[in-house]
Amino acid sequence: MLTPAPSARSAADLAAAPLRKARHLIAVGDARVGILETGVLTAPTTYVLVHGLGMSMRYFTDLADELGRDSRVLRVDLHGFGTRSHEQGDLDIPEHADALVDALRGIPRRAPESDARETVLVGQSMGCQIVVDALARYPHAADRAVLIGPTTDPRRRSLLGHAARLGVDGTREPWRANKVVLREYARAGVRRYLVTAAFMFADKIEHKLSRVRVPTLVVRGAKDMIARDDWVQRMAHTLPRGSWAEVPGAPHLTQITHPVTVAELCRRGTPTP
Repeated sequence: MLTPAPSARSAADLAAAPLRKARHLIAVGDARVGILETGVLTAPTTYVLVHGLGMSMRYFTDLADELGRDSRVLRVDLHGFGTRSHEQGDLDIPEHADALVDALRGIPRRAPESDARETVLVGQSMGCQIVVDALARYPHAADRAVLIGPTTDPRRRSLLGHAARLGVDGTREPWRANKVVLREYARAGVRRYLVTAAFMFADKIEHKLSRVRVPTLVVRGAKDMIARDDWVQRMAHTLPRGSWAEVPGAPHLTQITHPVTVAELCRRGTPTP
């Protein structure tokens, strides 16, 4: 298991890093993917942040700010969620993965050709399933991956059980995190949430892990009721180049409650065997 380490970058270095912003709307067939590009846009490392069920890029704001101090960050609104919640049509996990990979191909790289460029796919909750599906079928889509609070444990795969665990987790989240969750659930709507939840539970992430060939770090909060420690460890052991880390005291929305720690884990990644 990896543990967080203090950053080697100085405050002066971080303060000097130029921040920029650009918005993109990528049409992929009938799907529409929204992408917010922030951070140091010419940096060689790009982090792609993929949200979970019912959410949007907004709950990555703190993590994106931390990663954006020295890297380029692409925050995604999946088709049907966030700024795209008005879009027609529901996508299953592989369709979301296809749309994500195609959308990323439409975003030009800004780093100089001479730099060693790296792309890191970062999923949270259901976003982990999209990242795993993408990398299992498109092995060159990223150089590394980070899976935060991944769903769904095959031994706990039921909507009622998931809802109960979410309820308990909500009592462990700060109000500002719950406020983001409630706002995004309202934007997505009950029908979209339930249809996508059915796709989420139908997706067998455990059958795809062995096909993910890039170094992959699995992260959970120590108080996460969704991504339990036994599930996270099984994932890390099944991934050909997997490892795992636990953030002390953190619930499911670890990227909101502990953005600095999660950012450092994303930067360190997982050791290559």
